[in-house]
Amino acid sequence: MNNALMFATGNDVTSTPQDFYGGLDAEFNFLCDVAATLDNAKCLYYFGPDHNNPERKDALVIPWTTNGANFCNPPYSRPHQANFVKKAAAERLRGVTTVML
Repeated sequence: MNNALMFATGNDVTSTPQDFYGGLDAEFNFLCDVAATLDNAKCLYYFGPDHNNPERKDALVIPWTTNGANFCNPPYSRPHQANFVKKAAAERLRGVTTVML
């Protein structure tokens, strides 16, 4: 299997298809999209580089919400992908639920 091809989109801001997201949201009731932009955020609350609140621009350095589940379709370029996986694992130790693609 060619993992380099399979996991590379060439685009760090690929939006999750709404029908796919909807199925996950029905199960997890997401509160925050932790890797988004204003144009592709799946939740009212999101973290992303274009957020108007400077404290919500870099999801890798701020705590993720513990009030509900988080959704994460991370950037697929390296090292961004690995950084989001590490962050989700660290947040899990704080009791944070994150569903990640």
